[in-house]
Amino acid sequence: MSTVTRKRPKHLNLIQIRLPVPGIISIMHRVSGAVLFLLLPLMKRTLTISLDVDWFYRTLAPRFVRWIARDLHDLVDGVLVGTRAQVGAIIESVAHYHGPAGLLARTLPTGRSVFWALVILAAFLIFNLA
Repeated sequence: MSTVTRKRPKHLNLIQIRLPVPGIISIMHRVSGAVLFLLLPLMKRTLTISLDVDWFYRTLAPRFVRWIARDLHDLVDGVLVGTRAQVGAIIESVAHYHGPAGLLARTLPTGRSVFWALVILAAFLIFNLA
């Protein structure tokens, strides 16, 4: 069995290596974390350190919610109207089959039920014992 030995560099030159996008993002994430850590003394002292994003939930979020709610209101109205009609159709269908004169409300003779039970049992025995 032959082994191929490659000559590998001892010291990597990160400028010449072409990194994939996740590698570049990883390095940028590490650099931004180091910068944030180094700039911590310059930040306002509080018990907790948080990013100020109140503009988003005070200004942008209400606009977004109003925009979504306008379209969502029309959608909900359409669904409710359609749902009422569909529920009514389902109730009529159930009443048609299960109502007093429906197909499934009739009583069947006992002999017919015994016959079908016998047919199913015979088919079971034939397929399992054959």
